[in-house]
Amino acid sequence: MSIKRQSPRFAAWDAAGMAAHLESMEARGWQFRGTDWLGRWEYQETLPQSVRYAIAYAPSRRDWRITPTEPERDLEELCFDAGWRKVAALSKFHIYRNPDADATDLETDELTRLDTLNSALWKSLLWQSGIMIGWAVLMLGILAWSFGNNLPRSLALPSLPFTVTFLLWLIADRAVPLILYRRWLKKARLAAEAGLPCPAVRGWRLFSRLSLGVTAVLLLPLLTQGHLPLIMVYTAILLAFHSLRWYLEQRMEDEELAERLFRVSLLVLFLLIYAINQGYQAAGTLETAPLPLSAQDLVDTSDMELAFFEMNSTSGPLASYRDYWQPDNNSDFSLRCTVFDLKVPILEQPCREWFEEEFQAMAKRMETTVEQGDPTPWGADSVIRMDNSWLIFYDDRVVELHLSWDLNPEQIAIAAEKLTP
Repeated sequence: MSIKRQSPRFAAWDAAGMAAHLESMEARGWQFRGTDWLGRWEYQETLPQSVRYAIAYAPSRRDWRITPTEPERDLEELCFDAGWRKVAALSKFHIYRNPDADATDLETDELTRLDTLNSALWKSLLWQSGIMIGWAVLMLGILAWSFGNNLPRSLALPSLPFTVTFLLWLIADRAVPLILYRRWLKKARLAAEAGLPCPAVRGWRLFSRLSLGVTAVLLLPLLTQGHLPLIMVYTAILLAFHSLRWYLEQRMEDEELAERLFRVSLLVLFLLIYAINQGYQAAGTLETAPLPLSAQDLVDTSDMELAFFEMNSTSGPLASYRDYWQPDNNSDFSLRCTVFDLKVPILEQPCREWFEEEFQAMAKRMETTVEQGDPTPWGADSVIRMDNSWLIFYDDRVVELHLSWDLNPEQIAIAAEKLTP
């Protein structure tokens, strides 16, 4: 006998759609027999038959529970006595089959069925979507805070456009099912009260295909930025967890042990993903590009013990930001330089204002004054200085330079040549 597998594209509340699909498949000679470890529906080739399928919901089952509850067992016995056999249990809903094509509906009171469906699904949908939406909103809030705290460095994040787009899409992707479900439920209740057939679930297949396509497009930047190994590791972990859940739910006979193992696997999953994420971030990458300006360019450092510290170095599609420090142990010729290159001209004015405000705030803390400098020797648009600190504005570049000595004209000419974009 041949086996066929399909990835279903039904909303969790589309009981009529799922039942009609299974009846159509069996009428063509493919009998539904359950799911495989990837969640795909499995069909076994058989003689074409006219049968009935029905979907029953389980409001008593928690999202983290994989074994049947007592009310579910009672329902299964009642269905068995009425000629309905359970063929699969898929999370919050069970699939029943009756070989009699003229069998009475499994649930005859439509309003009661809708109440049971809503009791089983709404809290689950709200809980799952609420966590994801809340997390996305929190991440957007953290990004907004980082923009206020350090606008240039935030703009230079490599994954900034992808991150913002992904978080906004995640909010929409989780909110749309809630909206579709509530709209359908309202129409279904009105139809049931009027004695009309339950309305069909519309728009779900289009949404699921759109969701899959957009998610695939959003993953492309991760692949091009060298994150493929991390994606592969996450995918392998999630597939292993999914297959373990399928085995515990579908194949393990000791239900109590299966329930305990599933809860332990949930904890292991979260800890493993957290540990991998932390390790991946800690590994990072080292900046190897040459320095735009170093103390060696300005003074003779042969008798000095200059160290080098890369404070921050990031480059993204919107901007690049580099902050480094060269301290001299004798404090005679220390240098700290920040170079910010903006790739989107529309953001030039906000970035300039941010640098000026931070420079003014630094002068206030040091109880000194800020004065306008001559931009001509620097070849810049404008220059402001504070003692031995300089803020230099070029076209699409901002340089903040802090020195432990006063630059002479020759050193300014060298620095200008090095720093001019």
